[in-house]
Amino acid sequence: MSLFDDFTKVEKREEIIPEKSDLDKILNLETEIITQYKNDSQFGKNSQDHEEAYTTLYANVQEKTKDIPLNSELLESYISTRDNLEKNTEAIIRGMYSAALLEATCVVQPNTAIFIDGEGKTFNYLFYHVKNARNVTIQNFKGDNILAKAGWQGEVAHITLNNIEGDELLSSAGLNGSCEHIILTDITGNHTLSQAGSEKGSIKYLRLTNINGDSTLWKMGSFNGTAQHITLDNIKGDDTLASAGFEGNVEYLSINNLTGNKTLAYAGKNSGSINQLTLHRIKGDYTLQDISTCGNATHITLTKIEGNQTLEGAGSDNGNIHHLTLSKITGDLTLSDLEGDCVNIKNLTLSEINGNDTFKNANRYGGKINPILREEDFNEHQKSILSQIETIISTIHTLSFEEQKNAHDEIARLQIEIFAGET
Repeated sequence: MSLFDDFTKVEKREEIIPEKSDLDKILNLETEIITQYKNDSQFGKNSQDHEEAYTTLYANVQEKTKDIPLNSELLESYISTRDNLEKNTEAIIRGMYSAALLEATCVVQPNTAIFIDGEGKTFNYLFYHVKNARNVTIQNFKGDNILAKAGWQGEVAHITLNNIEGDELLSSAGLNGSCEHIILTDITGNHTLSQAGSEKGSIKYLRLTNINGDSTLWKMGSFNGTAQHITLDNIKGDDTLASAGFEGNVEYLSINNLTGNKTLAYAGKNSGSINQLTLHRIKGDYTLQDISTCGNATHITLTKIEGNQTLEGAGSDNGNIHHLTLSKITGDLTLSDLEGDCVNIKNLTLSEINGNDTFKNANRYGGKINPILREEDFNEHQKSILSQIETIISTIHTLSFEEQKNAHDEIARLQIEIFAGET
């Protein structure tokens, strides 16, 4: 027998193919999804059908991941392997794909908190157009359109965002759907939450702290939308809440320490309503310009405002403002140019108004502003009431949402009591 005969009898072994990891499957599916839809015009940057496109993509992803054990760790691993630097069709699809994974994960693990740390990476369109999601914390990302259109015809709730840089964050969120319990801290970018809760949508329990950018909450709760229990603290930028409640409704809103022009300008116009609003430590011109023109506002309180033309044109064109309190206002042309057939401001309280041309051109077209209670007419009881209002407003932004509601209601009660005189 030859020395090499044993080598000819080597047993054939079955080739072992390593099983793909769940992450590999998710990454391969992403490639498949992008290839499938990248030439579909519905997914294009200028498409008006992104909601329909996302619905189609989500159904596809849900079907193809039914045998993959989706969980928050897998989702975070997927995000950690990806950047999304462009703003083209492929980037939009990748963003929708990330949203579909998030939504599918929330379905299979509805009570699990999802935490994703981007560690400073850029991911445009992250979770773009996610329809339903809960208990999600996202931090340390850069990119535009992050969570834009979230909750469109769906619901997103208990969402926390920290240290995000980019435009259009959560823009158009909750359109014809709902957003609840949303907390944003340390955000830089324009149009954050613009148009949120609009078009028959709703936004409720929203807290924003340390926001730097223009047009934050622009048109929030407009066009038959509603916005309730909104708190803003330390905001820098123009047009914050401009046109909020335009043909819509805004209730229980407090703003503390804001620098920028046209805060709440044009809010509550065209049959819109603004109720239970407090502003404290605002610096900028045109604050509340044209608020409730052809609309309604009740229980509005402003303290420590610096800027010209505060409340210019407020309540014009058959608008109504009831229970308006101004204290420590510095600037020219406060409550000027109240034009229209019937300006109707009732129960106006004024204290420490410093500036020129207050009420210039007011009620020149038959408007009514009465009664007016000025500081020189206060009795001791009324001074005490105003002091209580100022104290509540200075701390209202630090309270829980339920405590804030009670504080707003107490301010409203005091605004009524101050006109009742001494008790």
